[in-house]
Amino acid sequence: MVSRIHRFPRIELSPQEATTDRFLLLGTCGLAPLVVGLRNQGIQTDHILWESLAFSPPPEVEEADYEATVVSLTLLHIFADAAAGMEPDRRFGNGIYFPRAVAAGRVQEFFDACSELIEARVAALMPLFRKPVFFQAFMEPKHNYLGNLLPRFDLSNPAYFVQRLNEVMARALGAFPNAHYFDMNELASLVGRARIQDDYTTSFGHGSIIRDDETDSARIQKSAQPTEMWGTFDVLVEFEQVVARRFLDDLAILRRPLAIKAIIVDVDDTLWRGIAAEELHKPHWEFTEGWPIGVAEALLFFKARGGMLAMCSKNDEATLRDRWPHIYQGRLRLTDFASTKINFERKSENVRAILSELNILPQHALFIDDNPREIDEVRAAFPQMQFLSADHHDWRRKILMLPEMQTAAISGDAALRTASVQANIARAKAAEGMSYEEWLASLSLEQTIEIVERSDHPRFERAFELLNKTNQFNTTGRRWERRQIEALLEDGGALICSMLRDKLADNGMISVIVVHGDEIVQAVLSCRAFKYGAEIAAGRMACERILASHDQVRASLVDTGLNKTCHAYFEKMGFRKVEGEWRASDAPAWPPHIAISV
Repeated sequence: MVSRIHRFPRIELSPQEATTDRFLLLGTCGLAPLVVGLRNQGIQTDHILWESLAFSPPPEVEEADYEATVVSLTLLHIFADAAAGMEPDRRFGNGIYFPRAVAAGRVQEFFDACSELIEARVAALMPLFRKPVFFQAFMEPKHNYLGNLLPRFDLSNPAYFVQRLNEVMARALGAFPNAHYFDMNELASLVGRARIQDDYTTSFGHGSIIRDDETDSARIQKSAQPTEMWGTFDVLVEFEQVVARRFLDDLAILRRPLAIKAIIVDVDDTLWRGIAAEELHKPHWEFTEGWPIGVAEALLFFKARGGMLAMCSKNDEATLRDRWPHIYQGRLRLTDFASTKINFERKSENVRAILSELNILPQHALFIDDNPREIDEVRAAFPQMQFLSADHHDWRRKILMLPEMQTAAISGDAALRTASVQANIARAKAAEGMSYEEWLASLSLEQTIEIVERSDHPRFERAFELLNKTNQFNTTGRRWERRQIEALLEDGGALICSMLRDKLADNGMISVIVVHGDEIVQAVLSCRAFKYGAEIAAGRMACERILASHDQVRASLVDTGLNKTCHAYFEKMGFRKVEGEWRASDAPAWPPHIAISV
């Protein structure tokens, strides 16, 4: 029976995702755990044996047949080629050259040679791929084989030496947006690397998994097989499952970054122990020490990724606000929460108000509450929402590790989201007693529009993220692969990107319009920018670009079931519907209440 403690968590009641993807794995035996793990889940996986030696020809692959590729560079081959370059009189490379390099005082030279080879291998392979490609980390030795008491953070320590080479690989991959570092060392440590990594039995450059060896059956004295000596079998089965699950999770993060956009939390017995209003003399550390401070830190990690936090508590608001500074001592702050509902109303109604203020759909929120009756009441109102209630010692792990709450990159706009929602709430309060036009004029809106024509533009990454995560104002609902959007740009297309700020907050990038030829292919608008008219200004810019070389602008609107917010978009811009398609011969006027900068 495989222990569930090392398995990657899933949100309570969420269905397991089936995949019909096909994956390509390039490398030698170090890929075996992933190959076996994926195949055991019934996933089609093609493993092509490919060596990393200097004379090894590049692999012949048809990337179109696969959704993603995993590459494993063989460290033994890197060592051999680096050693051959340092000892040119040797005919063959030396895969166990490292201790000689240490003894000769040439370890820095050896490291530099290995680094250059790794960078060259990455640079040679990456042009073969436009879809996601993962490079598997080198397995780092378990010990300093030069000696226990010798310096840990020195290149003469083989564990540190390989750790530094992994850093070289990760940095080289950073030059390619579709390349990702896959850390086998983290996963091996998770399940117990002492029982699976083969550097107790063979050279550390081999960097693979303990296997039995049947070639020594004729020895006079019989020895136990390695898997028997180290108790490998059970933990290896678990390792294979963990490696496969992490790989699939990483793909899910790439496809749906921050699928959970907000975490809504209760307070008593959820963010701290007990009921604060009834335990006035308890010292602050008794409320938060242990799992509560762990949950608080996990929430801050989620916020740093670009997620939003909200509070939903049945409490007297004045009392809770008074007790908060004493209990959390500035570590978790009320200002960390984009929306707070502290009262004795039904939680489902408070959650409804929070979703409205955050401008997100229920399926993009996670609700955490220790009381199962409150969970049931909110679930009855929002069955698509995700929930955590039981097993509070596992809340932190789920918040940190669930793929639904991760993103592959953190944009510069991530830090603006909470402030932006808080500013929206402040704007709504300020609008009371004003006409809509007076309210818009009072905001001092400033919109900056930039045109992105290349994938190396500094705005591209955020624009790509916004296209693939926006649901409510999304004219087609299309999700893009990087290679698709890059191909559109190479063919003369462009992304019309808008940034918006006002007297209360800088909202960062709020809209992207994809244009190609005479067509508005897609338009998306962040929920942070609803009701301000910024989408009209962006639409004018898109129309102007198209009409400069075409007689009319074409556009399509697809009902996704989630995008009712944008159904009138093209009509508002003066388009007319002809044969199921929206068309216009003129650009709409600039919104008078927005100062435009192009």
